[in-house]
Amino acid sequence: MKKPYPIIHVAVIIVIAISMLGFIGCSSLILSDEPETVELLQSVFPEAGYYQYDEEARIYTVYNTGKKKMGYAYITKGAGYSGVITVMVGLEDKETIKGIYVVSHSDHLGGVGEAAGPPLDFSPWDEQFEGLKIEDCYLAESDGQVDAITEATVSSRKVVDMVRKSALEKIQYIE
Repeated sequence: MKKPYPIIHVAVIIVIAISMLGFIGCSSLILSDEPETVELLQSVFPEAGYYQYDEEARIYTVYNTGKKKMGYAYITKGAGYSGVITVMVGLEDKETIKGIYVVSHSDHLGGVGEAAGPPLDFSPWDEQFEGLKIEDCYLAESDGQVDAITEATVSSRKVVDMVRKSALEKIQYIE
């Protein structure tokens, strides 16, 4: 005749089983809320509260404070008229740009060096990207949907090209 397991053994087995189920059922998604990164993401996704960063793809999956997925974002850099332009690009999905934010640049109106005018202001120009289809991300002069900044056609073209090309590269990493 078999001896019944002492109650303590049964309790330990139950606790282990419940712990394992909880572990298996947990999402492997680790959300971060690092303030400086969230603030930068909020330049494109104002309701952003959390994000997950994919190091291989170099893309953020952005979540609101209720932890609902809002879209994707990434940083892209390229040559402007007189220096490097750094842009945060937000994507709603594989077809639509959520918006952009020019993080940094050294371009000026009217030229380079001593001939340069005031620093180029990309806002509110960047609002043209909100809800823009990636396929329409060209300057209007090239049958696109974005008007160039007056006196800054080269810089405008560089940003538009950077956004479109990088978006086409990044959409392979999003769901």
